[in-house]
Amino acid sequence: MAILDLQSEPGTALHPLQQIKRSCAPVVSMLSNYDLPPLRQAALAAGADHFLIKASESGRLQKVRPALGRKSQQKN
Repeated sequence: MAILDLQSEPGTALHPLQQIKRSCAPVVSMLSNYDLPPLRQAALAAGADHFLIKASESGRLQKVRPALGRKSQQKN
């Protein structure tokens, strides 16, 4: 499982997301300050399993984390 933070320019973590998804992390959650539908769509299209807005959705990470761990183990 990997958690990526889109803290810098919108979209700059999409290339690393693709590399991580291909090489080692079967489950990837993205966190962002940017509540932009095109960014969400791009992240999901690049392989993110989840895209969470820090200000309003980051609490969901604690709720989905156990499920993410189980999903990650199943894919390995």
